[in-house]
Amino acid sequence: MVSATQLEVSAVRADSQTPAIPIGTGSGLIYRIATFGPQAAIAAEEITARLGLRPGCPENTYGPEYIVDATPLRMVSVYRVLMMVFIVQIGTTDAGKTFAVRHEYYKTLYGHAFNRLRIAVDVDRDGVPERMIIGGAVRCVRK
Repeated sequence: MVSATQLEVSAVRADSQTPAIPIGTGSGLIYRIATFGPQAAIAAEEITARLGLRPGCPENTYGPEYIVDATPLRMVSVYRVLMMVFIVQIGTTDAGKTFAVRHEYYKTLYGHAFNRLRIAVDVDRDGVPERMIIGGAVRCVRK
């Protein structure tokens, strides 16, 4: 946001360090700005639950702050968010079948990416990981 009355808009780019890509000029234009923040929050909770971490698994001592490198979680989160976006679109448009195919595609990518996850956890916060969480490992819990 440049000022209270002026907004700089850019086409989607690879990262925030890349210069803004102009999409045109004009005045009196109406823009809709949408984010995937709510879907990202749901995805984060689901993924942490599957990994046995807080906030998805609130009874656990360890949360995302104990993860040494969260980079491997990035694509898993993106795939999960895209799954949610396309599942909602299935029933809202005439192109429902196309969105169903995309949903299944991202669901497959999500499953494969999650199973490949290797998350190092620094239990005592000394900078050295003591525990490895493997996404595809089955967890058995005795009650």
